[in-house]
Amino acid sequence: MGQRLYESMTRIPLYEHVPNPRRGWDAKPIGCVRVWRSEASLEAACEPDNADILLAMTALGDTPTPQQIIAAIEQLDRIEAVEVLNEQGNGALLYPNWE
Repeated sequence: MGQRLYESMTRIPLYEHVPNPRRGWDAKPIGCVRVWRSEASLEAACEPDNADILLAMTALGDTPTPQQIIAAIEQLDRIEAVEVLNEQGNGALLYPNWE
């Protein structure tokens, strides 16, 4: 058997804030970000620590572009892939260390 690679996957929904006369604002889904990260074990992959991913997304503000999202997340440790999709499922995928 070959060498095993364990990865975690974190999915972060993307929303746009739109005015709502009754409630002030609504969150309209506009896509998602998916991040794959290498992990040391199956256990670590099943319970990933994704606080730094969430922090990087929060630091970008309310309306980051796909390019800004990818650039911020690819700087984090052990990132294998970053995907940014719109509501129709179209978008960009980056493998920072493709060989």
